[in-house]
Order: sequence, then structure tokens, then C-alpha cells
Amino acid sequence: TSSLVSLPEHAVEQPENIMVGRENEFEMMLDQLVRGGRELEVVSIAGMGGIGKTTLNFDKSWNLLHKMIFEKEGSYSPEFENIGKQIALKCGGLPLAITVIAGPLSKMGQRLDEWQRIAENVSSVVSTDPEAQCMRVLALSYHHLPSHLKPCFLYFAIFAEDEEIYVNKLVELWAVEGFLNEEEGKSIEEVATTCINELIDRSLIFIHNFSFRGTIESCGMHDVTRELCLREARNM
Repeated sequence: TSSLVSLPEHAVEQPENIMVGRENEFEMMLDQLVRGGRELEVVSIAGMGGIGKTTLNFDKSWNLLHKMIFEKEGSYSPEFENIGKQIALKCGGLPLAITVIAGPLSKMGQRLDEWQRIAENVSSVVSTDPEAQCMRVLALSYHHLPSHLKPCFLYFAIFAEDEEIYVNKLVELWAVEGFLNEEEGKSIEEVATTCINELIDRSLIFIHNFSFRGTIESCGMHDVTRELCLREARNM
């Protein structure tokens, strides 16, 4: 069952040290973003389509990244927290950018050199344009995908915007294209499920619906992520 967090129709003026809008609603939204469930949850954020103009200040940005990485993955040394703060700052207060960059960070574990490389890459793409900044951070997440996941991600370019993509059909298409490598003791469906979960964990796609058995029935792609997918597919 999906849940909806409703924000007020009219934002009220607040001091700049908190997110524009209302603090209580922000805390509710933050809880929705980091609770870790795999069900689709819709969080309403006012702003332009795609990434929205509503941004987080540094403390809120760091709080979001901290909850997505440090509170889920166990104990990290202060060096990792310092790098994490740099990354949170360079994401420009964009929740989508922070959520997406948390994907590759969570897969790296405690490999300080890899974290430093991500921080340097994020710093190199800083932009004063929120939409451009978000797209550049998304591109970093794509370029850090394992090689076997890149064609799986790019294949989403064939689907229409806002299309509900059924997993059983997606598995068939991936298999025909030869994207799914056989793994000992695993069926093709199980290999595909692993790929889908990897893309979900990296916030590059989201779960649309579950089947009555509790498996993922369909998935979808955020419109900004789809723009990246189309661009990278054209560049192949």
C-alpha cells in the first residue's frame, strides 16, 4: 500500500536555516525517504517538475545522507563522515541528488579511496542551476554502475515517460538482448531480480507495484533519471 505525505497548498515564510515550507512536513518527508522500505511511497514536494525547487540546507542534506548510509551500514570512521559532509554540501540541497549518490556509496563499503573519488567527482560537477546539478550527480551514479548493469539501465530508454514497466516483460526483453549473464545455481529470473534490486537500491528506478506474492510486479523511472537514460543511450 502506498502512502502519501500531504504538504500545505501554500508554503509559509520560514527562516532560511530550514527547508522552505513547514518543518513538521519536512520531518515526515525525510522519514518517508529514509525508512528503507521497498514499497513505492509518494512524497509531495512543491516545485518544478522533476527535481523540484524545494531544497534542503546543509544540516538537512547531511541528515538525509547520514540516515541513508551511516545509520544503515554500521560504524564508519570520522574520515568517512568528513567526506560524506563534503558530498552532501556539493549536492546543492537536492533530495533526489543526495538519494541517488547514496546508491554507489552504499555499495562501496568502507573503501576510503573510492569515497574520495566520488567526492572529487561531485565537486567537479557543481552548478548553480539545480536541474543541471541534479542531472550531473545522476550521471555520476550511472558512470559508477557495474558494467553488467549499464545496458540494463539504458534499456529503460525504450519505454514511454511515466510508463509502468512490468518485470516479467522486462526480464524477457533483457534475456533476448543477452544482458543477463548465467550464474551457477540461479535462474534467469533470479539474475534479473538481482539487477532490478541493484537499480532500485541506487535510486535509478523505483518499485511501482508488488504482486500478491510480495514480489516486484512493476517498476518505473523518475522523469529526470529518464532524461539521463535517454542521453546516455544516444551517446552509445
